[in-house]
Amino acid sequence: MSCGDSSSGGKQYTIINYQKQVDFYAQKYNLPSSYLLALITLESSGKKDIKPRFERHVYLQLKDLRDGKIKRFENLTPKDLKGLSNRELKKLAKSYGPFQIMGYKTIKMNIKVEDLEGDSAIKYGVEWINNEYGNVLRAGNFKDAFHIHNTGHVFPADGKSKTHNPRYVEQGLKYMRYFSQLY
Repeated sequence: MSCGDSSSGGKQYTIINYQKQVDFYAQKYNLPSSYLLALITLESSGKKDIKPRFERHVYLQLKDLRDGKIKRFENLTPKDLKGLSNRELKKLAKSYGPFQIMGYKTIKMNIKVEDLEGDSAIKYGVEWINNEYGNVLRAGNFKDAFHIHNTGHVFPADGKSKTHNPRYVEQGLKYMRYFSQLY
């Protein structure tokens, strides 16, 4: 997952393109809109047309899982990938939409990869966030939430972020403060 544009343009695009839909789903799941808007700014700079981002290391792990070389990848087992072609695995190894959700997450969500893009991207993105770490958000642990979204784990006790961009969490919290002023 990437770290988006830090300019005010990204924040403005996020407001224009996503605020109304984010507010609806944030209320539905009792999640803070300011967090979701900050996350969109971090991950996609608020843009509407977001090209999926291929993650080669994820593809290789999915391939190893499908081929029985490893027994588990997150919550997936070889059975989940049985019969999938390399092309299909490459599709699952891309991140999609304004939240940059990985394609393989759709397997347990029981949706199509395409559902993470376009008009349904916010709906399914917020649903995934709610299911994965919504309780962390409702508890107000935003530092952990940003770190979980990017790495799958809470912020380390040693204080050293494991995100690809070491400023990811810091930027997310900064954007969140900005969006909090809207509410």
